[in-house]
Amino acid sequence: MKQASEVAARRVATRSSIWTILLVAGLPLIAYTVQLFLFANHVNDDAYITFRYSAALADGLGPYWNPGEHVEGYTNFLWMLVLAPVAAVSESAVPAVARWVGALAAGAALVVGSAIALRATRGWTSPWRWATAAAGTGAVATFPGFALNATSGLETGLFALLVAGAVSLGRSRRGCSGAVWALAALTRAEVLAVFAVWWITRLVVAVRDHEGENGARIQFAGWVAALRRVGLDAVIVAAVLLGQLVFRWAAYDGEILPNTYWAKIGGYLGDTPLEYVRAGVAAVFLGPIGLAAGLGGAAWRPPGLRDPMLIEASCVGVVGAALPFFMGTDWMPGWRFSVPYLIPLSVGVATGWIALLRAATERTPRAARARLVAPLFVAAIVGASAASHRAERTELRELVETRAAAFETGHRSLARWITQGGVPAGGTIALMDIGLVGYTARDHRILDISGLTDRHIAKSPGVFLAKEYDPAYILDQEPDVIVIALTAAGDPSRPLRADQRLRAITRNEHRLATHEAFARHYRLDRDDQRPSDGAVSGGSWLEELADRLGATRVFEHRMPNRYYLLATYARTD
Repeated sequence: MKQASEVAARRVATRSSIWTILLVAGLPLIAYTVQLFLFANHVNDDAYITFRYSAALADGLGPYWNPGEHVEGYTNFLWMLVLAPVAAVSESAVPAVARWVGALAAGAALVVGSAIALRATRGWTSPWRWATAAAGTGAVATFPGFALNATSGLETGLFALLVAGAVSLGRSRRGCSGAVWALAALTRAEVLAVFAVWWITRLVVAVRDHEGENGARIQFAGWVAALRRVGLDAVIVAAVLLGQLVFRWAAYDGEILPNTYWAKIGGYLGDTPLEYVRAGVAAVFLGPIGLAAGLGGAAWRPPGLRDPMLIEASCVGVVGAALPFFMGTDWMPGWRFSVPYLIPLSVGVATGWIALLRAATERTPRAARARLVAPLFVAAIVGASAASHRAERTELRELVETRAAAFETGHRSLARWITQGGVPAGGTIALMDIGLVGYTARDHRILDISGLTDRHIAKSPGVFLAKEYDPAYILDQEPDVIVIALTAAGDPSRPLRADQRLRAITRNEHRLATHEAFARHYRLDRDDQRPSDGAVSGGSWLEELADRLGATRVFEHRMPNRYYLLATYARTD
């Protein structure tokens, strides 16, 4: 009878905890949902690369970009597997399903983040605990980069959920957290560095726990006991990692790392790691001062906070946020590399904020301090965070809306031209923006100028989009069509002036377009058709521009305050 009553009491407590977590996460979820609608039209072009791999796997061709070319040109193995069954049912539904799954997973990650914060602050009274959870997840939820990446079609939302889930399960049954870390590693392999720091932190904490239980100095037996507690997590992750390495070795061509790591090693010619972390991490927590104050307050660890999860979550967040210093940055809007680690980082930062707030208000009556100051502080943090990102939010929304329309007139129109007779089925198209075009032109071989799906280019010296390889490597394969992305400053709503100079967007394309074999085999000689002066006007200005460039067709992909043109050159012999 007593055992039954205890079970019933635990069930009531569990239900109460679930409702508390959902209630605390309510405000952040509302802010997050509002921002989802702002970026409803966003699908990242790189997401279509994974979509093509998933579709190929669903068709029984294997997870390959081009049939017969065993190159792992994606970094999100688990995400590719998740989308393969969707592609088997309806290939056209993959982009929408990917966006919905990513958005729901990111929302669930916010809920898990609230649970972590409530667990980490168990030594405080309820108002302070709720304020910690709401302030931390609220700061993340109002950051536009979080919602933007959740809807991108990439793995970011799922990855954020797995990282937060692994941290939250750190104190549950042995092996549970390790299994989730293993899934996270299958989603993005760089998380292994974060897992290593998390595991070492847990090991040290377990040794200290053993010391406290036995009242003795740390000895060899303490380390053995600690390894028994946390060792299974490492075994599970190591076993899954070894299995993936064996699979990659057997299914591809003996490579240890995905081809994309070679393509992107060293970052790209864009934001420095410091700029990336400042805008994608510090800005989330009201700038460097807010971030430093939060982490400093958490390191102080005032009386009442003894749960190791605070240390574990903070370590995961700090190490994950610092990864751009080691793996480089990327070109995608919204700081994709930093977003998955914002939730565990928010636990440490928000705990520090509340700790400092409690210390500053300790002279006020305890009940009044908790019941009045805590909710006011949460409202101030969420409001200040939302206001601080106003310009950024507007800019990203305009970019998303502009690019959604631009993909229709640019890459999607190019893909339609290819599939509707521009290039025979089985023909080869060489280009830099391979995502949407490659996913739409499934019956064609896509030669990737950037190197994401091409091993020779990926392993060439240089950074992403500026690899130092001989353009003859592309030209000797005699692609049916070569696409060169061109750009120039100006108002893209107006025709390009005849005297305005265009340049290739990447060094790879510039070297290719200026190669003598390119001029001989791809560039049409139409100098006599150039307009004499003035602006290229009328509805056919793209056709006239194609004449000027010696191109077969030109497709327009508009960017804010900049022309972005896809010059398409068909082989002439």
